Amino acid sequence: MKQIYVLFLLLPMPLLANLLHPHTTPHVFTITQDVGIGNSVFVTGNVPELGNNMDLNNLTNNSALFRAHRLRWTTGNVWTATVALPRGKTIQYRLVSRPDSVTGFCNHTTTALTPVLTLNTPPPPPAPYKGKTVFYLTGWNQAHILYRKPDGTFTSQPMIEDGPGRTPSEKRFRISGIGQAGDTFEFVFHNGQGQWDNAPVPHPGWTAGGYNYMTSLDVLWVQDGQVFNYEPPASLSAPTVVTIASLPSTIQDIPSRRVRIYLPRGYTQNTWKKYPVLYMHDGQNVFQGEGAFGNPNNSWFCDTTATREIGQGRMRELIIVAVDNGNPYGSDRLYEYRPPGEPTNVPPFTQNKADKYAQYLIQNVKAYVDANYRTLSDAGNTFTMGSSMGGLVSMYLGWAHSQVFGNVGAVSPAYWPAQNFLNTMSVDPKRPIRIYTDMGTAESSANIVGPTNWWNSFWAACNHHLADNYIYNDDLFIVPVCGGLHNEQAWAARLDAIYRYLLPITREPNLLAAKVYPPEIQSIEVQANQASIVFSTLYGRSYKVQRTPNLSVPSWTTIHSFGEGLHWNVQQFVDFSISPATERMFYRVAMDPWP
Repeated sequence: MKQIYVLFLLLPMPLLANLLHPHTTPHVFTITQDVGIGNSVFVTGNVPELGNNMDLNNLTNNSALFRAHRLRWTTGNVWTATVALPRGKTIQYRLVSRPDSVTGFCNHTTTALTPVLTLNTPPPPPAPYKGKTVFYLTGWNQAHILYRKPDGTFTSQPMIEDGPGRTPSEKRFRISGIGQAGDTFEFVFHNGQGQWDNAPVPHPGWTAGGYNYMTSLDVLWVQDGQVFNYEPPASLSAPTVVTIASLPSTIQDIPSRRVRIYLPRGYTQNTWKKYPVLYMHDGQNVFQGEGAFGNPNNSWFCDTTATREIGQGRMRELIIVAVDNGNPYGSDRLYEYRPPGEPTNVPPFTQNKADKYAQYLIQNVKAYVDANYRTLSDAGNTFTMGSSMGGLVSMYLGWAHSQVFGNVGAVSPAYWPAQNFLNTMSVDPKRPIRIYTDMGTAESSANIVGPTNWWNSFWAACNHHLADNYIYNDDLFIVPVCGGLHNEQAWAARLDAIYRYLLPITREPNLLAAKVYPPEIQSIEVQANQASIVFSTLYGRSYKVQRTPNLSVPSWTTIHSFGEGLHWNVQQFVDFSISPATERMFYRVAMDPWP
């Protein structure tokens, strides 16, 4: 393994504002207050889910306030919003008033509306394990882990030798019960003799944070500088991009075009695994090596950023499909990304083709990808994302085809030429989709009707989502970006945060946790003709409660089966069908095989 001899632990904790806790509870913030025209009410607090504002008394020159959540105004000057907060925490928060205009949002005219307040969220179910469990493969004879404790300080502990590695010169080490289950975990390895193993250096376009490993996984495997939630093969194929020079179209007025497909690490070896899929628009600007206006620096770096975030255990392994637009920066692109129903008598918008483009994506592109690659094809595992007009069409796809696209990344969305679509969202019922959306205060590089309209229409759409009872941090994540420009460099700079919200590693089964901590029956209580069985479960796994009257020649019968939707849980099942004549009954809980 590559050994790095420098430890970057004196850097401030990275602003990983949406490495969110997997166990949350909704909390309604509300206040009745006239804050004056041009101002809005925000809630800020000392946890990442409220902006990670650690100095609630400092309301000037406080960048954490920019990550506060804006409440929605309702009649009577009642401001309200629902925010998903981490469970089992003591949270300090404050409601403040700040300017909400594109020119005033980033100044520091902030007024406290409440003192610093405290709330205690209900605890999550007890975890089936204590703290974090880490497996580590290395050629060292001994291994130690240095990790950040909840109070922010670091401590070092030796790991125990747990078995052989992949070669005679390698060992597997393990440590359990450190850190806090569910929380973000920051750490590095060392051999106790001055040699350190830090997380690999990020790609040149990424400058945030340090070089420590950082993940929200509770049970993890570290091998060759990469983090896994399963036991990986000894060696893995590198991420690759496959090019389809012209993927045919069967949709009238939508021409065929190039499509490129990113396959993650280990796709070749992990034949058992199926992957979520992200469909990206403006495909010419998506991957490293290409970019807007022929400049490779004008790229989203979606491939390299995904490779890094996957490699550090912060997002799910996935397939990315980059779909070229029909005519870069020409009218075809504008037509394909504009929803139907908008006026076509105002140049340059003389046609609306987003409905046809949607059919091309669904009937041709997605159909091809699902047929030729190992995909999770349901809506919950299908994502769409783009910027500007691509952000607009992403929201349209989620809104009009939520049965296909269950997750939306509307980045710097160009709502200003889609007033009818905005109106539609204001009256339609809530869609079963998860939404990430953002807007910079300096998005004037694409200024057609003025930057204020970009900002105001963005917040109009966000208010519609809040009125539909979307919940911050749960199915809605809104990010206003101070000084954010309207270009690929700006979008690339916040892509890691987008990935971590839309595709967090905690929203898929942790196969390593299921292997190390299989379900345990915690208690069985028998009363009269019923038996109550209590047992632990993990996210995304299917469980069966089975029984047999005889262990000598067991005949296991399934009496209850279900899938777990929480990160971890404690389930109780009551068997009411015990016969009075039954002298004894044996129970077990089994997980269905994966996949």
